[in-house]
Amino acid sequence: NKYAKISIWDFAGHPLYQAMHHVFLNRRSFYLLVFNLVELCNPERDEQALTEIHFWLNSIRVHTAQTTPVFLVGTRRRDVSKEDISRAEKSLYDDLIEKFGNQLVKSKEDSFLFAVENSLCVDDGAEELKKAIEDEASRLMLTDEELPLLWLHFEEKILKRRENPDCPSCVSKTYLKEMMEGSCRVVEEEEFQSMLHFYHDSGVIILPGNGGLLFFSVYP
Repeated sequence: NKYAKISIWDFAGHPLYQAMHHVFLNRRSFYLLVFNLVELCNPERDEQALTEIHFWLNSIRVHTAQTTPVFLVGTRRRDVSKEDISRAEKSLYDDLIEKFGNQLVKSKEDSFLFAVENSLCVDDGAEELKKAIEDEASRLMLTDEELPLLWLHFEEKILKRRENPDCPSCVSKTYLKEMMEGSCRVVEEEEFQSMLHFYHDSGVIILPGNGGLLFFSVYP
């Protein structure tokens, strides 16, 4: 019986974009690592598929807490046999349990793998994944957090600014702080930084590294 606003980011997997991925990784999210089951079930490709899965898991581990939930989602389920899926589940478990076992979300079959058929409009595997995502979101209890009124004013200003087509997508932290203090009380630096990091983690703004600039999220 609570309202929740969820932002979904689709990361580009091409190596060209990998240098920017850390900007979008944060502490208030969980992640779906999506891969092709056909490759994982192919004896000639499975080692490379596991290497790529390790790459993404390590990327998440470096920039988030070690308890950040991750779903392993294998697509193209119809193109592999049930025996192939069972072997893939065992392979993932044996390869990942020691290092990532505390953050990989398990399916109702107690597997690290959520196998889906992405060509179907309605798919049992996708429905199970959806339910698991809802359960994980509820478990995180992010909707129970109370925010200072000043922070809500900040979000309102950002959302109004983003609706203006002439608004630049990138502004300095100094400019934004002055804009806030023009209509609200003086903002202490510690609170200002906490507010920025909260809304970065919530997907409202993008705060790249320790620089003096921030970007407004592209999507409302």
